[in-house]
Amino acid sequence: MSTQQFESWTQPEGASLEEWLNTRIARFETRKYDFNALKFQADYDPKYRRAQMRYMGTGATGVSNDNNTVPAENFTFSTMVLPPQCEGPLHIHHDVEEVFFMLRGEIDLFIEHNG
Repeated sequence: MSTQQFESWTQPEGASLEEWLNTRIARFETRKYDFNALKFQADYDPKYRRAQMRYMGTGATGVSNDNNTVPAENFTFSTMVLPPQCEGPLHIHHDVEEVFFMLRGEIDLFIEHNG
């Protein structure tokens, strides 16, 4: 049985263990709201304005590089901030699961079942 290795799993040459481990820590205080990640959708319709705050990986928003995230090969964790009266466009994921959680406010969620 072979073990798959990813480049992000390797401690960079010249980096101390502490420096390398610090690249695996993402704190709320060091995150920033990125309203540009999905700006192309807000440009189409302002109701789609929202911000992504990335913790692990960059996801499928079109942001290919963010040195302030924990490197990830097959996983993404980010939060989205939707201003009042804004929404995400209808879409589907065939390759990943998506989780929604509310910290405050209300949301209308549409789910297609067996469709």
